[in-house]
Order: sequence, then structure tokens, then C-alpha cells
Amino acid sequence: MTKKQVSEVVTIFLAAYPNLRALGKKVLDGLEAVWVPMLADIPLEVGQLAAQQVLTEQTIPAFPAIGRIRQAAARIMLGKVPTAIEAWAQVDRATSKFSDNEARKAYDALSAFSPIAARVIVMMGWFDLYWGMRGERYGLLRHEFMVAYDKEVERQTGFLAMLPQVRQRIGVEPLPAPQKAIEAAQGDAG
Repeated sequence: MTKKQVSEVVTIFLAAYPNLRALGKKVLDGLEAVWVPMLADIPLEVGQLAAQQVLTEQTIPAFPAIGRIRQAAARIMLGKVPTAIEAWAQVDRATSKFSDNEARKAYDALSAFSPIAARVIVMMGWFDLYWGMRGERYGLLRHEFMVAYDKEVERQTGFLAMLPQVRQRIGVEPLPAPQKAIEAAQGDAG
């Protein structure tokens, strides 16, 4: 967001909490000076929605921490992510479509999964998962998948909430496209 756009987000909080105007122009200008570089990578529409979301969650009439706005923006940018049980149902359906001698075709279908699910599947080992689901380990694999999936959603949300320069410094990119997620996971697991 630009300085003008950050001002629009600050205005949302001022409208909700008129008592904050008592801080004075100098303090509000200083606030904007800090917020602009911290929110520069967030699109205006996402920033406005994030501010509104923070307002619905906040119980103290004060400006929120920048991290709260970035976390809300990250959840918005991540979009609709299947729940762990929904992602597991996709895995279950995908593996049941193929016969035992078609396991390779099932693996090739990974790009049809959400990037997070594809990454978790590859990290767990597709063939171990595929064959394990056909035996006594089904319940254990479901549990392990769901725990890993929830952690990966949390991890991806955290990556999105990070400042771009921090992501660059530590060498991470949030939520790659499905094929890139598969390749990255294969590289990590291999």
C-alpha cells in the first residue's frame, strides 16, 4: 500500500475509535510513517479487509499491532483453504480411484490437490501413504496427515504474514503453485 492507502486504513480505525483522534496529527503522522513500509506489500483491498477483520476481533479501542493486520491480511491472501479433514477426503477419494497397479497415475494427479495438500502428501511419501491407506494404518495415516496439514497451513500463513525482505533473507516463498509445491517437497524429502 502507498502512504495514501495506509491513511485510508488508519481512517478505518479512527472512524471506529474516535477517541484516537485525541492523539494528534503528529502522532498519527508518525504512526503512518511506521505503517507504510510495514504494509507496503499488501494490496489496498486486502489491507482494508484486514483492518475491518481486526476491528471485529479487537476488544480494546486502540490501534492494533502491525502484526495483527499482517496476520489478518495473510489469512485473506491465503484464501479458502480446505480444512484438514476436507483435504484428507480428497486424498482418500484420489487413492480409491486407482487400482494397486495404477499407483503411479495417482501420484501424477498430485497437481489436482491444493498446494498445501500436495506438499504434505509428498513430504509424507506418496507411495507410503497410498499403500498404507489400504491396510491397518489408515487411521494413523489420517491423523498424521491432518496434523501435518494443519501445521503447513499455519506455516504458509506465517510466510505470507512475513515482510517480503524477511522471506527473501531466509529464502522462503509462501504457497507456491501446485507443481512447484510438489517439486519443492520432493527436493526437501529427497
